[in-house]
Amino acid sequence: ISVPDFARKIDDSAWIASMADETSEVMKQIDEYLLSRPIPDKHAMTGLFKDKNMILIMIEAFDWMAIDEQLTPTLFMMTQEGYFFDHYYAPQYSCATGESEFIALTSLVPRSGICSMNTYLGNKFPQTLFSLFNQKNYVSTSYHNYTDKFYDRTTMHQLFGSEHFYNREELDIPILKGWPSDVNLMDEAFAIFGQREPYFSFIITSSTHFPYDEDSTLGNRYLDEIDAVHPEYPMNIKRYISKAMEVDKAMARLLELLESSGQLEDTVLMLFGDHFPLKTERQDLLDYSNPMGDRNIGYDINRLPMILYHSETKGEVISKTMSSFDILPTV
Repeated sequence: ISVPDFARKIDDSAWIASMADETSEVMKQIDEYLLSRPIPDKHAMTGLFKDKNMILIMIEAFDWMAIDEQLTPTLFMMTQEGYFFDHYYAPQYSCATGESEFIALTSLVPRSGICSMNTYLGNKFPQTLFSLFNQKNYVSTSYHNYTDKFYDRTTMHQLFGSEHFYNREELDIPILKGWPSDVNLMDEAFAIFGQREPYFSFIITSSTHFPYDEDSTLGNRYLDEIDAVHPEYPMNIKRYISKAMEVDKAMARLLELLESSGQLEDTVLMLFGDHFPLKTERQDLLDYSNPMGDRNIGYDINRLPMILYHSETKGEVISKTMSSFDILPTV
């Protein structure tokens, strides 16, 4: 019986040669530290989805309230039938969404007090998820159903290695009162990336964006259904769940598009949140979004659902602590 070779062999000679020419003692110390780090072995999960398409979805304010067996059945199904990481943390920096995006795509530590997505517009980023997939001859593109009003994603995603970043100005996204529908986003994005396999597609949603204490198209869309299940919930929580139900329908739509195109078995989806629902009273999160214990302990206010889904996998809960810094090496 042959024993699988799980040893990971890495040639560091070029790095060591470069370090020998380094004149900065600080950079040398950093190089020496990184080179001294242990290299983890491969394991049974290594290469499990080799050559599959990859869709990475950053869900705006993706919180535990968005997982409901009755109201968000697709998201619930994905937690049951996919790899469900129930100890995923989204650390908060100066600009919550921008830094979560920056970390997930680069695995770099942001600098406090600035917004990386608007600051490092002249940098090179050779080791992003886009560039790593590009090296494997994937088509890498990115999508968002809003403008570049908050972050210069058009520039940054090009620096990250995305072939093209599509926002609302290029996608046919209907204007609603409040934030737009992620269902429309999935239709528009898939019409582009679904034509060119293999692909790595990064999608940034917006339906669950605050405010939750005001009328909006999506915040009010499913209130009757929510009242039938959770009549006692306060209106701001109901509006968040209503927006989450639109996200759920977006995921259902994406799975439908993948299945109808024959791509479902060849595609892996990863869903993660950028932060908890901002501008929501902490007590509301403690009262209505408290599935695993007291979120007031430690950093658990930043503990969010994270899902890796493939239609052929068997559901598994993974409780190892991880964060947005681990998304790139995990993928």
